[in-house]
Amino acid sequence: MCGISGIISQKNIDISTFVGMNQIIRHRGPDDEGFVFFDKDLKPTTAGSGDTAKEAWKSTHLYKPNLRVDKVKEEYKIALGHRRLSILDLSPSGHMPMCDKHEELWITYNGEVYNFIEIRTKLETLGYTFITTTDTEVILAAYEEWGVKCLDHFMGMFAIAILDKKNKTLFLARDRFGIKPLYYWISSDGDFYFASEIKQFTVSKEWKPKLNHQKAFDFIYASSTDHSSETMFKGVYHISGGHALLLDLKNSNFIEGKTVETIKWYDPSINKFHGSFEEAMGIFKEKFFQSIQMHLRADVKVGSTLSGGFDSSSITCVVNDILDKEGKVDIQNIFSAVDGDSIYSEKKWIEEVVRQTNVNAHYVTPNPKEALFEIDKIVWQMDEPTSSMSPYLGFLVDRMAKENGITVLLNGQGADEYLSGYGTYRKLQKQEALDSLKINKIKKEFGCSTSEALKMATRSSLRLIYASLFPEKYGKTFGNPLNSKKWFSYLDYSVLKADTSNIIKKGSPKISTYQNISKNQLTKFPLPMYLRWGDRNSMIHSVEARVPFLDHRLVEFCHSLPIEYLDIQGQTKRILLEAMKGIIPDKIYHRKDKMGYVAPDERWVKEEFTQTFRDLLKESIQYSQGIIKQEAMDYFEDIISGKEEFNYSYWRLIMFGHWMKKFNVKIG
Repeated sequence: MCGISGIISQKNIDISTFVGMNQIIRHRGPDDEGFVFFDKDLKPTTAGSGDTAKEAWKSTHLYKPNLRVDKVKEEYKIALGHRRLSILDLSPSGHMPMCDKHEELWITYNGEVYNFIEIRTKLETLGYTFITTTDTEVILAAYEEWGVKCLDHFMGMFAIAILDKKNKTLFLARDRFGIKPLYYWISSDGDFYFASEIKQFTVSKEWKPKLNHQKAFDFIYASSTDHSSETMFKGVYHISGGHALLLDLKNSNFIEGKTVETIKWYDPSINKFHGSFEEAMGIFKEKFFQSIQMHLRADVKVGSTLSGGFDSSSITCVVNDILDKEGKVDIQNIFSAVDGDSIYSEKKWIEEVVRQTNVNAHYVTPNPKEALFEIDKIVWQMDEPTSSMSPYLGFLVDRMAKENGITVLLNGQGADEYLSGYGTYRKLQKQEALDSLKINKIKKEFGCSTSEALKMATRSSLRLIYASLFPEKYGKTFGNPLNSKKWFSYLDYSVLKADTSNIIKKGSPKISTYQNISKNQLTKFPLPMYLRWGDRNSMIHSVEARVPFLDHRLVEFCHSLPIEYLDIQGQTKRILLEAMKGIIPDKIYHRKDKMGYVAPDERWVKEEFTQTFRDLLKESIQYSQGIIKQEAMDYFEDIISGKEEFNYSYWRLIMFGHWMKKFNVKIG
């Protein structure tokens, strides 16, 4: 897990600017730093800094640093940079940017390819030899052998940049689901920048942050971020999950604000499964264990997050099972955020898992004062605003892991989006029941939810069904609970200048197959947003977050199953739950009220820190350059008094204004 930087310049690279791009993400890789610069003939010059590992300077590898970066004086057109968080092969062999033995291919890379051992074995049968035990060297060899098709062989999370001197190309690629970030921006000079975090672009003299008005509306109105290749910064794009760029360095004329054509290299395949539920459950269990096994590969300590629900409990219990079968004596460390209020606390469920597995449990209780008084730091950390205070809990958990010497954390992210964790597959059964007007089935489908979470999902599903059944003017009303004239009145659309047509209806998948719903959640909303939060929360503490549920083989297998294998009469995640029977504690198996890491936002804003929130909103109105109207304060007071139903709109308004201030974003 690392951070990467890159520039293709039309003139000559400003070395100090490039060094700044790497320095600003030191948190992503405190263990080592490296640079390689290429002149107009693509002749490389390697360099290091005061953060470069001492052993790297002494190594005999072709890619070892040869100059202090502050001594680099030549004229260069292309640069690659790297910050290293050492996970695999902790020796200087893992230094980057790395090259192949011919010095033809150069790579800077962030992430992990978990099946690199298997790929390496296959490449060795084809005549390749290796001098390190890194996955990075395997990626280079795979690219040499298969070109862009090498991505099909990788199982993992990654953002890869490979400069091919022979073919004069730069290859940029992101993993299937966009677990690891990869952004690009083109300056007014026509220079192409790429990076792990948007804040890296701010060091450029050409950086003039302007607001992407439509994306600002999407966020303020509907909590939507990361749902397209655009960002809230005009002209800054991310390469979407499962996409890649292949840039021709012989004809690299980039235009400010323009997107670069991408290659879609991954789309989940669906091969319909015809076996019984018991057979499917056995296959799922085997694949899940295999994924966990792969995600445990590391040369540093690995721990897990535990929230008390099905997903994280399954990971914790399976990890313990694997360690036990391998005869490992290491006690697994788990990390949890628990609230002092029993209404929001999951501690009793977490302790069920702790008792059964005898793991070493670490708990942290959130105090929102830290987040509220350091809101600018949170905004800077996240690059773009967050829609609630829930990410703060992840921040606390990751920090606690680092304080306890853990560098890799497994978590349950991604399961909800294809196992019907949100209850959204229910709308297909409800749609069919409504279409057929089968009264008994309607009663079953609409009356099966027992937990508050599922009831909320049912109400959400109803809105989506209404939106598909009734004329558009009614569909808009049911499509979004905040779609009202009152809500619109708090934004000045003469300043915001955005398309205000119904975003929920525009962004929703057609209610035709559960695979469509799942694909939308995996690639549009909400998973990409959650993955950004997880990446920034973990990397700010130099911790690698791993997500074993996002093994694409698991996702594709579940997409091949009949819907009732995943969700039946209100039982979501059916196949996971049954596969884990006897592995997770019985009380976890039978629980119906999972909350996850839920921040008690309503209590904080209405009872404990009302004035602080009020002050932050006042500041945000000032910082928003006229987008948020003063009347928003009245709306906030109505939320506090209970005149308006509690929702997170006040937090989005707060974050938006403070984001504009912190990044000095101007209305374009």
